[in-house]
Amino acid sequence: MNSFLAWIGGKRILAKTIISMMPEHKTYVEVFGGAGWVLFRKQPSEVETWNDLNSDLVNLFRVVRNKLHVFKRRQYFLLSSREEYFIFQKAIKTGKFKDDVDRAIAFYYCIRNSFGSGIFTGYAFGPNRGPKYCEGIEKL
Repeated sequence: MNSFLAWIGGKRILAKTIISMMPEHKTYVEVFGGAGWVLFRKQPSEVETWNDLNSDLVNLFRVVRNKLHVFKRRQYFLLSSREEYFIFQKAIKTGKFKDDVDRAIAFYYCIRNSFGSGIFTGYAFGPNRGPKYCEGIEKL
């Protein structure tokens, strides 16, 4: 299985190599979780821990784990637009959200619609932006 998002410093390309070097184990701890490429691609362990310092990223993973249906439903009609991007970006800066699902949507939207998956790196636009955003959601 692949991760549902891109992340700066992600192990998408290195995941297979890293996994091939792992000894047999019962516990797997992802200390710097990021997008979780290694975690998602390796065979499941008895105990798995994913951790990250970024509280917005941690919130996104919690929402995807616990409230995926609500997450998908609320963003179904979102447009891929510069205006929407800046609204979500401002909400992330101020930390003002209705709930944890709205926070996760704002964070995910900015990652999927920015240059290099950075939240504040600028709005990425073009004819393929909308489909790419939808592809990420369909992976969930």
